[in-house]
Amino acid sequence: MFQETSDPDSLVGEPIVSVIMPVYDHAPYLSDALNSVLGQETNFPFEVLIGDDSSQDRSLEIALAFQREHPGQLRVFATPRNVGMHRNHRNLIMKARAPLVAYCEGDDFWRSRSKLRRQVEHMMAEPQCAAIHSDFDRIVLRKGRWMVAPGVNTNMGRNVPSGSVFRELLKGNFVQTCTLLARTKDVQNFLRSELPTESFPVIDWALCLFLASRGSLKYMPDSTAVYRQVAGSAMNSGNAARLRTVQGYVGMIEAVCREFDVPTDDRDAALFPIRRALLSLSVLASDPSAFKEAHDWLLANDSGYLRPMRRRLLPLLVRSPLACKALARIQVFRSWMFRRSFYRLPLDRSTASSA
Repeated sequence: MFQETSDPDSLVGEPIVSVIMPVYDHAPYLSDALNSVLGQETNFPFEVLIGDDSSQDRSLEIALAFQREHPGQLRVFATPRNVGMHRNHRNLIMKARAPLVAYCEGDDFWRSRSKLRRQVEHMMAEPQCAAIHSDFDRIVLRKGRWMVAPGVNTNMGRNVPSGSVFRELLKGNFVQTCTLLARTKDVQNFLRSELPTESFPVIDWALCLFLASRGSLKYMPDSTAVYRQVAGSAMNSGNAARLRTVQGYVGMIEAVCREFDVPTDDRDAALFPIRRALLSLSVLASDPSAFKEAHDWLLANDSGYLRPMRRRLLPLLVRSPLACKALARIQVFRSWMFRRSFYRLPLDRSTASSA
């Protein structure tokens, strides 16, 4: 199913890091991703594993061209048909030869040329550290230009915890995958665990929870990577798609809590923000069935959230397609206003840091 195109005899010997790069229709961005990874300034060998999931564009052609230029460092895996992000990720992780893995999806890129070196130095110095991640920039295409929001966590005033963070992470994911470095054996054990990973809408949050159960998570406050927000992803494809994704988080959190015997109070504290989000999303998506499920759960477990008048009116609004459509348009306008204020600067590739 997964066909490796590299020559096993030409591979770099004993890499310290395997960089995992899942790819699907990333042709416009893939060169940025690969150049940012290959441009890392390290004092150790590393390999790059590219998993092209039967892209319909030139992604595989671009990956193979880079492989010809870096035959010992790049390993390209291709599938004859689309297998999905979970199986693509699993194959790459199981093929990794290094003791550490880092992530850079084909539409993201790293902005710090010392990212790998600094993160590896920390992981080698602290055996109890299960993973390390950092702040990041986010970019979005607006009127034909990529606009950037630098240092998202810092500029939004987020207090990202560091150390033993399992309980905090259970309430919401604060790890951006393109900044993550972890121990390969931990990620492989996650995929071999009893957790139903194939059913999760996305795998990164559950993975980070698993890592946090194994040791500490170190946070670096400087931005090392750029997350590219593109249309078509699960959280950027409209309210109905977002609703389905967030619904999947409920089962994921419940599965993680069962796996690690999380106390009921901590489980419910993690589900509160998800159920609240589902309440709003079900109205915006005009889905009365999903609304009823979220409303009934909140009524039984978080009734105070439903007391304000604006939320007491929601059961009436969700029954009116016109009202739901009007609220969805208001949400689109508010999102547009937020993007205008949040993404203020044009992307300047010369600002990539060597620090």
